Amino acid sequence: MALGLDDVEKTSRFNTYSSLVKDNVDKFSIYPHQRDALKKLQSWHNNEESRIGLVVIPTGGGKSGIAALAPYILNTTRVLVITPSVQITNQLAEAFGKRPKESFYVTRKVVTKEAANKFVEPLRVIQQVKEIEDHAENLVIVNAQKFGTNSKVDWDKLNPKSFNLLIVDEAHNFPAPTWDKIVSYFDCRTIFLTATPYRNGEPILPGQICYQITPNELMNNGIIRRTIFQEIGNDQDSGPERRTLPLYLLLIPLLDV
Repeated sequence: MALGLDDVEKTSRFNTYSSLVKDNVDKFSIYPHQRDALKKLQSWHNNEESRIGLVVIPTGGGKSGIAALAPYILNTTRVLVITPSVQITNQLAEAFGKRPKESFYVTRKVVTKEAANKFVEPLRVIQQVKEIEDHAENLVIVNAQKFGTNSKVDWDKLNPKSFNLLIVDEAHNFPAPTWDKIVSYFDCRTIFLTATPYRNGEPILPGQICYQITPNELMNNGIIRRTIFQEIGNDQDSGPERRTLPLYLLLIPLLDV
Protein backbone atom coordinates (compact mmCIF):
# COMPACT_ATOMS: atom_id res chain seq x y z
CA MET A 1 0.00 0.00 0.00
CA ALA A 2 1.44 3.34 -1.07
CA LEU A 3 1.01 6.32 1.22
CA GLY A 4 -1.33 8.89 -0.28
CA LEU A 5 -1.30 12.67 -0.41
CA ASP A 6 -3.31 12.89 2.81
CA ASP A 7 -0.66 10.84 4.60
CA VAL A 8 2.09 13.27 3.73
CA GLU A 9 0.24 16.56 4.02
CA LYS A 10 2.83 17.95 6.44
CA THR A 11 6.34 19.01 5.60
CA SER A 12 8.03 15.73 4.79
CA ARG A 13 11.35 14.41 5.92
CA PHE A 14 12.95 11.44 7.59
CA ASN A 15 11.75 12.21 11.13
CA THR A 16 8.28 13.31 10.15
CA TYR A 17 7.42 10.14 8.27
CA SER A 18 9.51 7.64 10.18
CA SER A 19 6.54 6.17 12.05
CA LEU A 20 4.44 5.92 8.90
CA VAL A 21 7.20 4.13 7.03
CA LYS A 22 7.89 1.71 9.88
CA ASP A 23 4.18 0.96 10.30
CA ASN A 24 3.73 0.26 6.58
CA VAL A 25 7.04 -1.33 5.58
CA ASP A 26 5.43 -4.78 5.27
CA LYS A 27 3.00 -3.38 2.68
CA PHE A 28 5.51 -1.70 0.37
CA SER A 29 6.43 -3.33 -2.96
CA ILE A 30 10.02 -4.04 -1.99
CA TYR A 31 11.94 -7.32 -2.02
CA PRO A 32 11.46 -9.50 1.07
CA HIS A 33 15.20 -9.44 1.76
CA GLN A 34 15.20 -5.61 1.62
CA ARG A 35 12.48 -5.63 4.26
CA ASP A 36 14.47 -8.11 6.35
CA ALA A 37 17.63 -6.02 6.05
CA LEU A 38 15.81 -2.87 7.14
CA LYS A 39 14.38 -4.61 10.19
CA LYS A 40 17.83 -5.92 11.10
CA LEU A 41 19.21 -2.40 10.76
CA GLN A 42 16.46 -1.07 13.00
CA SER A 43 17.31 -3.65 15.66
CA TRP A 44 21.02 -2.82 15.35
CA HIS A 45 20.32 0.91 15.57
CA ASN A 46 18.16 0.53 18.67
CA ASN A 47 20.10 -2.11 20.55
CA GLU A 48 23.64 -2.74 19.35
CA GLU A 49 26.68 -0.98 20.75
CA SER A 50 28.60 -1.28 17.49
CA ARG A 51 28.70 2.02 15.60
CA ILE A 52 28.83 0.29 12.21
CA GLY A 53 26.12 -1.94 10.76
CA LEU A 54 27.35 -4.09 7.86
CA VAL A 55 24.82 -5.18 5.22
CA VAL A 56 25.97 -7.60 2.51
CA ILE A 57 23.78 -7.66 -0.62
CA PRO A 58 25.01 -9.04 -3.97
CA THR A 59 25.14 -6.74 -6.98
CA GLY A 60 21.65 -6.37 -8.38
CA GLY A 61 20.04 -7.15 -5.03
CA GLY A 62 18.73 -3.70 -4.20
CA LYS A 63 21.29 -1.93 -2.01
CA SER A 64 20.07 1.46 -3.28
CA GLY A 65 16.56 0.79 -2.01
CA ILE A 66 17.85 -0.18 1.41
CA ALA A 67 19.89 3.03 1.50
CA ALA A 68 16.86 5.10 0.51
CA LEU A 69 14.55 3.67 3.18
CA ALA A 70 17.05 3.33 6.03
CA PRO A 71 16.91 7.01 7.17
CA TYR A 72 13.12 6.74 7.60
CA ILE A 73 13.32 3.37 9.34
CA LEU A 74 16.02 4.64 11.70
CA ASN A 75 14.26 7.97 12.37
CA THR A 76 17.34 9.99 11.50
CA THR A 77 17.63 13.69 10.72
CA ARG A 78 20.80 14.49 8.81
CA VAL A 79 22.31 11.90 6.49
CA LEU A 80 25.63 11.78 4.63
CA VAL A 81 25.96 9.22 1.84
CA ILE A 82 29.47 8.30 0.66
CA THR A 83 29.93 6.70 -2.77
CA PRO A 84 32.97 5.37 -4.68
CA SER A 85 32.15 6.84 -8.09
CA VAL A 86 30.18 9.43 -10.02
CA GLN A 87 28.03 6.66 -11.50
CA ILE A 88 26.91 5.37 -8.11
CA THR A 89 26.47 8.94 -6.86
CA ASN A 90 24.02 9.55 -9.69
CA GLN A 91 22.27 6.22 -9.13
CA LEU A 92 21.72 6.96 -5.45
CA ALA A 93 20.60 10.51 -6.19
CA GLU A 94 17.90 9.04 -8.43
CA ALA A 95 16.86 6.48 -5.82
CA PHE A 96 16.67 9.08 -3.04
CA GLY A 97 14.56 11.37 -5.20
CA LYS A 98 16.54 13.87 -7.23
CA ARG A 99 13.34 13.77 -9.25
CA PRO A 100 10.82 12.82 -6.54
CA LYS A 101 8.15 11.39 -8.83
CA GLU A 102 10.72 9.04 -10.42
CA SER A 103 12.34 8.00 -7.13
CA PHE A 104 12.62 4.57 -5.55
CA TYR A 105 9.82 5.57 -3.21
CA VAL A 106 7.38 5.93 -6.10
CA THR A 107 8.56 2.99 -8.22
CA ARG A 108 8.28 0.68 -5.19
CA LYS A 109 4.95 2.18 -4.09
CA VAL A 110 6.16 3.62 -0.83
CA VAL A 111 4.34 6.83 -1.77
CA THR A 112 2.14 7.92 -4.64
CA LYS A 113 3.38 10.35 -7.27
CA GLU A 114 1.04 12.98 -5.86
CA ALA A 115 2.64 12.66 -2.43
CA ALA A 116 6.24 12.35 -3.57
CA ASN A 117 7.21 16.03 -3.46
CA LYS A 118 6.11 16.30 0.17
CA PHE A 119 7.56 12.97 1.28
CA VAL A 120 10.99 12.96 -0.34
CA GLU A 121 13.83 14.66 1.55
CA PRO A 122 15.51 17.30 -0.65
CA LEU A 123 19.07 16.28 -1.40
CA ARG A 124 22.31 17.85 -2.46
CA VAL A 125 25.11 16.23 -4.41
CA ILE A 126 28.18 18.20 -3.39
CA GLN A 127 31.14 18.80 -5.66
CA GLN A 128 33.57 20.05 -3.02
CA VAL A 129 33.83 18.92 0.59
CA LYS A 130 33.82 22.50 1.86
CA GLU A 131 30.17 22.66 0.76
CA ILE A 132 29.33 20.45 3.75
CA GLU A 133 30.15 23.35 6.05
CA ASP A 134 27.24 25.50 4.93
CA HIS A 135 24.75 23.08 3.39
CA ALA A 136 21.10 23.48 4.33
CA GLU A 137 19.92 20.06 3.15
CA ASN A 138 19.44 17.14 5.52
CA LEU A 139 20.60 14.68 2.85
CA VAL A 140 24.03 15.04 1.26
CA ILE A 141 25.62 12.67 -1.25
CA VAL A 142 29.33 12.90 -2.03
CA ASN A 143 31.96 10.88 -3.87
CA ALA A 144 34.65 9.64 -1.45
CA GLN A 145 37.33 10.87 -3.85
CA LYS A 146 36.37 14.42 -2.89
CA PHE A 147 37.99 13.67 0.48
CA GLY A 148 41.22 12.38 -1.12
CA THR A 149 44.74 13.60 -0.46
CA ASN A 150 44.58 16.08 -3.34
CA SER A 151 41.31 17.64 -2.21
CA LYS A 152 42.87 19.86 0.48
CA VAL A 153 40.08 19.12 2.95
CA ASP A 154 40.21 21.36 6.00
CA TRP A 155 39.00 18.82 8.53
CA ASP A 156 39.08 21.38 11.32
CA LYS A 157 36.22 23.22 9.61
CA LEU A 158 34.04 20.12 9.36
CA ASN A 159 31.77 19.48 12.32
CA PRO A 160 32.09 15.77 13.21
CA LYS A 161 28.52 15.89 14.52
CA SER A 162 27.05 17.36 11.33
CA PHE A 163 25.18 14.11 10.63
CA ASN A 164 23.52 11.43 12.70
CA LEU A 165 23.68 8.75 10.00
CA LEU A 166 26.45 7.92 7.56
CA ILE A 167 25.73 5.51 4.68
CA VAL A 168 28.77 4.07 2.92
CA ASP A 169 27.99 2.39 -0.40
CA GLU A 170 30.38 -0.18 -1.88
CA ALA A 171 31.96 -0.37 1.56
CA HIS A 172 34.51 -3.02 0.54
CA ASN A 173 36.66 0.05 -0.27
CA PHE A 174 37.04 0.41 3.52
CA PRO A 175 39.58 0.45 5.18
CA ALA A 176 41.41 2.30 2.41
CA PRO A 177 42.91 5.45 4.02
CA THR A 178 40.40 7.96 2.63
CA TRP A 179 37.38 5.86 3.57
CA ASP A 180 38.78 5.10 7.00
CA LYS A 181 39.32 8.81 7.64
CA ILE A 182 35.73 9.67 6.68
CA VAL A 183 34.16 6.94 8.80
CA SER A 184 36.39 7.69 11.78
CA TYR A 185 35.84 11.44 11.62
CA PHE A 186 32.05 11.70 11.61
CA ASP A 187 30.68 10.78 15.03
CA CYS A 188 27.50 8.93 14.11
CA ARG A 189 25.97 5.55 13.36
CA THR A 190 27.24 4.18 10.05
CA ILE A 191 25.71 1.71 7.60
CA PHE A 192 28.10 -0.20 5.36
CA LEU A 193 26.51 -1.53 2.17
CA THR A 194 28.58 -3.93 0.10
CA ALA A 195 28.36 -6.89 -2.25
CA THR A 196 31.25 -8.57 -0.43
CA PRO A 197 32.40 -8.30 3.19
CA TYR A 198 36.03 -8.80 2.15
CA ARG A 199 38.83 -6.64 0.82
CA ASN A 200 41.99 -8.31 -0.46
CA GLY A 201 40.82 -11.55 1.11
CA GLU A 202 40.39 -10.03 4.57
CA PRO A 203 37.13 -9.01 6.32
CA ILE A 204 36.47 -5.30 6.01
CA LEU A 205 35.09 -5.35 9.54
CA PRO A 206 35.67 -7.74 12.43
CA GLY A 207 32.70 -9.22 14.21
CA GLN A 208 29.11 -9.89 13.28
CA ILE A 209 27.43 -8.91 10.02
CA CYS A 210 24.14 -7.11 10.56
CA TYR A 211 22.46 -8.73 7.53
CA GLN A 212 23.65 -10.89 4.65
CA ILE A 213 22.06 -12.70 1.72
CA THR A 214 23.96 -14.78 -0.83
CA PRO A 215 23.85 -14.68 -4.64
CA ASN A 216 22.39 -18.21 -4.67
CA GLU A 217 19.53 -17.11 -2.42
CA LEU A 218 18.74 -14.19 -4.72
CA MET A 219 18.96 -16.46 -7.77
CA ASN A 220 16.62 -18.99 -6.17
CA ASN A 221 14.19 -16.16 -5.40
CA GLY A 222 14.33 -14.96 -9.02
CA ILE A 223 15.80 -11.57 -8.15
CA ILE A 224 19.05 -12.01 -10.06
CA ARG A 225 19.72 -14.47 -12.86
CA ARG A 226 22.20 -17.27 -12.91
CA THR A 227 25.52 -16.94 -14.69
CA ILE A 228 25.50 -18.91 -17.93
CA PHE A 229 28.40 -20.31 -19.95
CA GLN A 230 28.62 -20.30 -23.70
CA GLU A 231 31.16 -22.17 -25.76
CA ILE A 232 33.02 -20.12 -28.34
CA GLY A 233 34.27 -21.97 -31.44
CA ASN A 234 33.38 -25.32 -33.04
CA ASP A 235 34.43 -28.95 -33.05
CA GLN A 236 37.22 -28.34 -35.55
CA ASP A 237 38.83 -25.66 -33.42
CA SER A 238 41.79 -26.52 -31.26
CA GLY A 239 44.04 -24.45 -29.08
CA PRO A 240 43.14 -20.85 -28.17
CA GLU A 241 40.39 -20.65 -30.80
CA ARG A 242 38.25 -23.11 -28.83
CA ARG A 243 37.38 -22.13 -25.32
CA THR A 244 34.48 -21.78 -22.91
CA LEU A 245 33.84 -18.27 -21.66
CA PRO A 246 31.57 -17.22 -18.77
CA LEU A 247 28.88 -14.74 -19.66
CA TYR A 248 28.15 -12.56 -16.66
CA LEU A 249 25.67 -10.49 -18.57
CA LEU A 250 22.56 -11.95 -16.97
CA LEU A 251 23.62 -11.61 -13.36
CA ILE A 252 22.76 -7.95 -12.96
CA PRO A 253 19.20 -6.67 -13.54
CA LEU A 254 18.41 -3.32 -15.07
CA LEU A 255 18.50 -1.41 -11.80
CA ASP A 256 20.00 -2.15 -8.41
CA VAL A 257 17.01 -0.88 -6.46
